[in-house]
Amino acid sequence: MADVRRQVATNATAIKTLEGRINTVNQEQSRLRRDVTEQKKQTDGLRKDLKQTREMAALMPLLTQPKSVVLSRDVDSLLPAGTKVVVDNNDIFSSMLPMMLLGGSGFTGGGSSDGSDNLTMMMVMMLAFSKR
Repeated sequence: MADVRRQVATNATAIKTLEGRINTVNQEQSRLRRDVTEQKKQTDGLRKDLKQTREMAALMPLLTQPKSVVLSRDVDSLLPAGTKVVVDNNDIFSSMLPMMLLGGSGFTGGGSSDGSDNLTMMMVMMLAFSKR
């Protein structure tokens, strides 16, 4: 009977040891799950930002193409007929559009902490009213 009690005590100690190790593994597993969830959120955010950057990179050349014309006659000795020249079309909004897209439009309801949305919108309004 004493042998049985000793074995039961030994087994109880072993079970407590295993229970402690299992609890430690479970805690570590929970921490790792939280870390994986956080990393997934960050990765999703980076993917979204990358997608927006790619879209912006595709749009920028279309938005910033200057207007050009071919001269029909000689202007002087430096500009003979047939020369292609860039012409200012006085369209201030086309000039501001890339800045508005990159820096914010000023109409974003949430606002930004650095005030860049308000600054961009103020620049657009000043330029719009200065042409009148």
